[in-house]
Amino acid sequence: MSTDVVSETTGFSKLDLQAIRQCDRVCFYHDGERNSHEGRIMLRKEIENPGPFDPKERDYDLTGLTSRVHDYREPCDGRPDAYSCFASISSSRYSDSVWHSIAAFVKVGDTFRLRWQADGNSHTKAHGLHLDELTLIVERHRGGKGTESYPFIVDTSCSPDNTARMIRGK
Repeated sequence: MSTDVVSETTGFSKLDLQAIRQCDRVCFYHDGERNSHEGRIMLRKEIENPGPFDPKERDYDLTGLTSRVHDYREPCDGRPDAYSCFASISSSRYSDSVWHSIAAFVKVGDTFRLRWQADGNSHTKAHGLHLDELTLIVERHRGGKGTESYPFIVDTSCSPDNTARMIRGK
């Protein structure tokens, strides 16, 4: 496995769009404070018929994304200052996932913003479970006309508070 290109997202290039549209797997990360530029998306492409010394897959990173964790617990209730978040789409090319819609919709110059929602449902919390959600927001910059935002719910997870949880406090 090798990482080819790292893209700081000040607006996606044609090469970024090519990677977004051709990837087989997508992983989403946040590691840091609640509001940060620590968001990262790793796009992975499987190489067809690799030679004996060729990598079987290649990675393309979109880094420096604005990423925010929304956690409505009060600090006195144990809300952490920093979070580690992870979600993935393991077969983006072969499944009927939201990634197809995102890849078709995004244009050169757009950017992504990640919004992680921790414990978005009090009913699940009452039963000892946590409902976490990742929304990817496509931001389209319209010059002097401002920015338009288009949200896509990428993943939701309902689990106990353990290491498999999508959004974990540090």
